[in-house]
Amino acid sequence: MDIVQAWRVVVAVEDYGSITAAADVLGLAQPIASRRVSMLEESLGIRVMERGGRGSQLTVIGRMLLPEAQRLVDAASAIESTARQALPRPFRIGIPRSWSDPVCARMLVDYGSVLPTAELRRDSPPARRKALGEGWLDAAILPAPPDEATWTVPLGVARADGHAAPLHFDQLRSRRGRRLKVWVSEEDDVAHVRGRLEQRMQANGLAADQLAVIKDRPLTLAEIIRFGDYLLCTPGEAQESGLFWRPWAAIEVVRGARTHHAPEPTHETLAGLIDGGMATAFLAHEDGGRL
Repeated sequence: MDIVQAWRVVVAVEDYGSITAAADVLGLAQPIASRRVSMLEESLGIRVMERGGRGSQLTVIGRMLLPEAQRLVDAASAIESTARQALPRPFRIGIPRSWSDPVCARMLVDYGSVLPTAELRRDSPPARRKALGEGWLDAAILPAPPDEATWTVPLGVARADGHAAPLHFDQLRSRRGRRLKVWVSEEDDVAHVRGRLEQRMQANGLAADQLAVIKDRPLTLAEIIRFGDYLLCTPGEAQESGLFWRPWAAIEVVRGARTHHAPEPTHETLAGLIDGGMATAFLAHEDGGRL
């Protein structure tokens, strides 16, 4: 017998005036609600409710027991609420949109049983940072300058031809009446990458619009193949895109990243596990997705 449910019916009858109304409020069929009360009365050996054509009402002894019944119902509701809050919720981790499914799968394997509720959410760096600050993410990998980064990889440029020699900025001058562009991903649209390149390009007399942020990756790759533009990327990303990578000449450009955790404290062991999974994914992605 469900004693708590039976007393819930009794309390609801007092509040709503009939067992039919009580059953409706509790989401029970009326015969089931009636049966609950009958079994309660059989168990106690007393009648707690009078049934009549105009509804139901508690007996004198039913009213005497009502305060205790209310406390029982309230305590049961509090226990149920606490239990629901204790259910494992997703541990939400923000990652770059460019990370492939195999790379993400490797992250989840690394987290394993220690973090079975890990949920990966792809988004842009500004969106990941905003979501982390507003509590929608528990952790996120974000771009960082080399001196603040946990992991770094070198950036060069890639295009459809097979030249491997370092690229000099003066090689970006107009070609057949069109200015060659260097396309930058949203992960590199930051001061320590794009800002450095803008300064060098300006110093070499190049136009500001020759450095552009990728909005549509397939369309950008088509531009690179058609017009001989360049993609700012790692060697692994060049290989994944079917392009030939070459380093910059006379300048070192680095992509850096680190994990940021939500303001709510993260257990040291868990933080280390998250960082380890991020490291594996970050380096695997930069190496063309090889795991």
